[in-house]
Amino acid sequence: MQHINIPQAIKKHPQTACDDIAFVLYKEHSQAQKNRVIFNCNVISFVVNGVKDIYKSSQRTIINTGEAVLITEGHSIIAEHSLNRSEYSSILILFPTRYLVDFLNRTDISPKPGELFDADNQLVKFKQTPYQAGYLQSLLHIIQHQPSIPTALGKHKLEELFLSIPAEHLSEMASVFKPLIDTRELSLKKLVENNLVNNLTLDEIAFLANKSLSSFKRDFEKAYGLSPGKYIRERKLQIASAELMQGKRVSELYVDLGYESASNFTSAFKKQFGLTPKQYQLQAK
Repeated sequence: MQHINIPQAIKKHPQTACDDIAFVLYKEHSQAQKNRVIFNCNVISFVVNGVKDIYKSSQRTIINTGEAVLITEGHSIIAEHSLNRSEYSSILILFPTRYLVDFLNRTDISPKPGELFDADNQLVKFKQTPYQAGYLQSLLHIIQHQPSIPTALGKHKLEELFLSIPAEHLSEMASVFKPLIDTRELSLKKLVENNLVNNLTLDEIAFLANKSLSSFKRDFEKAYGLSPGKYIRERKLQIASAELMQGKRVSELYVDLGYESASNFTSAFKKQFGLTPKQYQLQAK
């Protein structure tokens, strides 16, 4: 039985990557051979053609064409095969735990009552939705044409996926991941999230957290791997990108998001996404 490390073992497959997020088109010719797979990140796998058979701890889950599964970090035994003459294929989205935990925190998704399990033992299976079918087509286009994308865009595509997952399955994921984080650390980010458009300074936010500015910065960066200032800038621009896609104008956004002028906002937006707000809106149409 072969041992496979993910993501190292799939580096040669067509993919688009940014920092610690990757979108991979995975194809396999072999038939139903079991492999021992060590996942060093979390993976959401959409089966495009064939069947995926997964054993994880005491669980066994079969994923058919048109279905998807969240596989958490850790050890699994997996067999994949096609049911026709075409090769087995799937689209894989690889990401570290903190991105999903952050999303669950910001959207107040709660675990199902009484379901707080060990993340190493959990698989969350769900059916592909019509929206996700379009999402996967957009990923295929990116994979085929862009081996790398800006980090902000990668995070945007990952969050788009999370938003497309039905609520009941997000609750299952919350059951897996919520116990992994310290609620005191979580509250730091929630405090920042709740004040994103209140235009408070970092010093004022640190005061609300009952911390000095230096300890707030240190604790936040230790918990989430980036400075609170960078997190605030990126989140405001994520909010702006979503609002622009809804037809909002720059003149309606920059003041609410704490920018001194439309030109300052446009400059920050272009630096983050590689496009001006107007170009971003046109590309999204």
